[in-house]
Parts: sequence; structure tokens; C-alpha cells
Amino acid sequence: MRRFYAHTGVGPRITHTTEANGECSKPQVAIAKQAFGCMRHIMIGFGLDPQSRGKISVLPPKEKDPIGDLYFKRSHPVAV
Repeated sequence: MRRFYAHTGVGPRITHTTEANGECSKPQVAIAKQAFGCMRHIMIGFGLDPQSRGKISVLPPKEKDPIGDLYFKRSHPVAV
């Protein structure tokens, strides 16, 4: 599938051709893969992936939060 994209011009081109080395992968692809790996590692640390999400438990609030109630429960103020 990669060669189809690279040679037909359909979709993103992930390779380029040089006289010295022939067909090579673009450095942007390697940078994007590395950045995605780093981001995935961070997401796991914060519990944002399905496996880590099951390990997180949240305690109920001790006090009622009136500002939070206003913000989350009422979208428009009531006109009197």
C-alpha cells in the first residue's frame, strides 16, 4: 500500500527519490512516529488510555461546590 501512495500521487507521499540514494523515507515520517510514541507514553502516565483508565478511582467530593453546580448544571441564567 505504501508504494501505491508513493508512486500514484494519491494520498500522502511518505517517500522521496534522490539521485544519490534512490527511494528513501521522508524524515518527517520518523519525526511524527517518534512524537506519537512520546505522546502515547505521556497519555499512559496520566491514565488516558483504556488500560490505565480502569486503574483510576475517584473519591466523591466532601463538600458541595456551588460554583461548580452553577457552571455545569445551568447553561443559561434564569430571567426573573
